[in-house]
Amino acid sequence: MTIASLALLPACESAVRSSAFVEPATARRYTVIAREGHDFRLPSAALFVLHPYATDSSVLVRNYGLEGRAAARRDWLVVVPEGTADAGGQVAWNASAACCGQGAARPDDVGYLRLVLEDVRRHASIDPGRVYAMGESNGGFLAHRWACAADGELRAIVSIAGAAPGLDDPPCAPARPVTVLQVHGDQDEMVLYQGGRTARGRYPGARESIELWRALDACAAVPRTSRETRLLFFAPLRVDSFSCPSARVALWTVEGGGHQLRSVRLRAEAMLDFLAGSP
Repeated sequence: MTIASLALLPACESAVRSSAFVEPATARRYTVIAREGHDFRLPSAALFVLHPYATDSSVLVRNYGLEGRAAARRDWLVVVPEGTADAGGQVAWNASAACCGQGAARPDDVGYLRLVLEDVRRHASIDPGRVYAMGESNGGFLAHRWACAADGELRAIVSIAGAAPGLDDPPCAPARPVTVLQVHGDQDEMVLYQGGRTARGRYPGARESIELWRALDACAAVPRTSRETRLLFFAPLRVDSFSCPSARVALWTVEGGGHQLRSVRLRAEAMLDFLAGSP
């Protein structure tokens, strides 16, 4: 049975359709959002959208307008996996030693994401050079962790208020260069810009996280730095971009920004452009 033959539910964006699936090996759900009339035989980009802790899986899709921006206009498949309930009943990802969830359960969420990608490929043609992940907070941690995995499925990630693996995690060992955009508020009160620790473990700061990828991707040591002028609804933004031979690496610092970076939602198109611009 193909995605196209399933009963499709209308999504908020009239030009797209949303389909619910169950990944067979884990019996965990996920959703695929596609443009109306998408040709599932043609190789497509796949954007995995990874929700924050204790948050419905659809929140990032709505907040960043991904039905319209990614599915309808770019004709990408938007894949929306779901975390599992922790000991406190909150939906979480096992993303790193530091983040997140209560209790001893440590599900293999990277394994689940790989199985979801494999399941999507049974129904649709996916371009292996255009598999992306976009995550916020707990989901941002998971995007980094998946990108660090040796199998190299991911070509590019956007991590918003997340962090790369820390000192208590296995080393980051991607199979190939990965394009990485780290977006972080320098006044983040939950995932500290300078790094820190939780009851579970330690995590690096935003600059340490991007330095990890700068080194792995063999980028230039010194970034090109610019600042966006203050515009209506936009917080001041410092952009540090590194020159790399086979990837793109950048840190967007939202000056004065906390953990809830509502202003960056207005930069969603630029984030998707960053992913699409992977060499």
